[in-house]
Amino acid sequence: MTRTKETAPRRVRPRTWATLSIAGAALGAAVTGTAAAVPPVAPQGGEQLWRIQAEGGEAGEGGMVAEAAPELAYLGRLALVEGHIRGAVLLYDAGLRDEAVGLAGHPEAEMMDEVRADLAARGKADFSATLDAVGAAMAEGADTAAVAAALDRLTAAVAAAGEVPDITSRLRADLIVALTRAAAQEYEGSIKDGAVDDLFAYVEAQGFIAVARDQAAMLAADAAAADVAARIDAALAATGSVFGGLETGRPLAGDPGVIFSAAATAELAAYRLK
Repeated sequence: MTRTKETAPRRVRPRTWATLSIAGAALGAAVTGTAAAVPPVAPQGGEQLWRIQAEGGEAGEGGMVAEAAPELAYLGRLALVEGHIRGAVLLYDAGLRDEAVGLAGHPEAEMMDEVRADLAARGKADFSATLDAVGAAMAEGADTAAVAAALDRLTAAVAAAGEVPDITSRLRADLIVALTRAAAQEYEGSIKDGAVDDLFAYVEAQGFIAVARDQAAMLAADAAAADVAARIDAALAATGSVFGGLETGRPLAGDPGVIFSAAATAELAAYRLK
């Protein structure tokens, strides 16, 4: 389905935790939020996975310009879409319905035009309707099981879109590294004065890590990369120590260095792959 910028959901920025109701009070005025810049990194050949461009003072995934090999840029966009929605579902599960719906609109507002072009060019199915269904379920107040089922359908659709014939274990590892660094950057940007200040960035970081772990599981399917995958997944699992408390309204503000360290571990492990 063809979309336009006029019909894309509005991008919203949540209030700080100091004023946010645990019951998920309605957002105030919807305003353009800012996202932390994704660090340009790709261990293979020194290529950048993506670069954030500012348009009209806004920096975000919607301004991405691919500077990597097409396969890496393509898979990176798919991973970002899924990561955002995973973050939105975390908010919903914590009872923050309005915030969840707001974050669920980010992929359409920021990057789905590019994703749909990528899908069409590769002869892949457009999963826009499946993406919309997750946000719609949350907007309608569906129970968490129904929202989880909608997320599962989206995850399957994204996985199908990511089945490209030229993907290698090294390419998948590079994707994991980039996702983990993006998560670290988002997490670092979510904290101010020792507390979580940007709720969206916090859960986006958690969503990116979840997608990276799924990619590590796929990497493990290659027997030659199984040891590398295990090292990477162990490092990603350790990042769980800096998340928590979302459902209580007291999210843990941990050390971003834990996630940056996981990215470094993944990068070093990736060098063992050809």
